[in-house]
Amino acid sequence: MLGLLYGCHVVRLEIGRTEGDVPPASALALPPGTVVVATDSMCASGGCWRWLEVTPAEGTTPPALMEALGTTPDRRLPGSIVDPRSIVVHAVVDDDRVGITMSY
Repeated sequence: MLGLLYGCHVVRLEIGRTEGDVPPASALALPPGTVVVATDSMCASGGCWRWLEVTPAEGTTPPALMEALGTTPDRRLPGSIVDPRSIVVHAVVDDDRVGITMSY
């Protein structure tokens, strides 16, 4: 019975999926001390993505933060039981900050 309910949940996610779906910012675990200074959802031809601008913890460089996140420059996060869609994370250094995009 539990498998049937989960199967229905996955089918609902697939049927309700739109080009505008973006992963939540909380899907990416940031190291302690990292500060999110801006976040937004953006769209263009082909889909939408979550954009985060973060500053690394004091004493950490942007390249070191990217390495800690595993985004040098890309990473794929596996889905969860709640949302089985995988998330693609891409990061770039922008001066003293790191720009991160997340999309399904």
